[in-house]
Amino acid sequence: MLRNWRNSPEVSNFMEYREHITQEMQEKWFKSVDNINNLYFIFQYKGEDIGVINGKDINWATRRMETGIFVANRKYLNTQIPLMAVLTFAELGVVILNATATAHILRDNTRAKKYNKLIGFRLEEGQEDVYNQLYIMTKDTFLHNSKTIRKAMDMIMGKPKIILTFENHDIESGFADQLFNELNDGSIKKVETTDNSKTLYF
Repeated sequence: MLRNWRNSPEVSNFMEYREHITQEMQEKWFKSVDNINNLYFIFQYKGEDIGVINGKDINWATRRMETGIFVANRKYLNTQIPLMAVLTFAELGVVILNATATAHILRDNTRAKKYNKLIGFRLEEGQEDVYNQLYIMTKDTFLHNSKTIRKAMDMIMGKPKIILTFENHDIESGFADQLFNELNDGSIKKVETTDNSKTLYF
């Protein structure tokens, strides 16, 4: 599903890399990101898969990561759902992890630039004439810029609850314990463990 999404012109036309991705290429990519330094999520609404949101190449020492999102289900493209996904991920990555987020956005991708500026991303100095532009967001710029939109979204949809569930693969690989150790600074309010999963509530 992910590879089909990524190869579709509706998604790939907004990416810097636009060549066709084979199954072998996807498997190699997955092995390279299946670790604590990369967080990839498929976001859903009412049981429908909508798109992908991620924080990649996380530097835990400097608390910096590159973020990205794409919407594959075109039905939800111009709705509030992608924005809710971005706000929820920012709560995890920028507020809970206290990370500085970067994002590369193609200069002609006006929709993405609008979304990102709305929640606190700012164009890095010297990037005005670059095609794949670098934007940066800190915890402070996110909380300041998104205050009104977060309040409005909370009124419409309820305050998002940040819950991370690790499944067997995450537990057996050690990923769950590694990330738990990085997050265990008082932000975790509850932990539930079963034979097959570990869930963190923030």
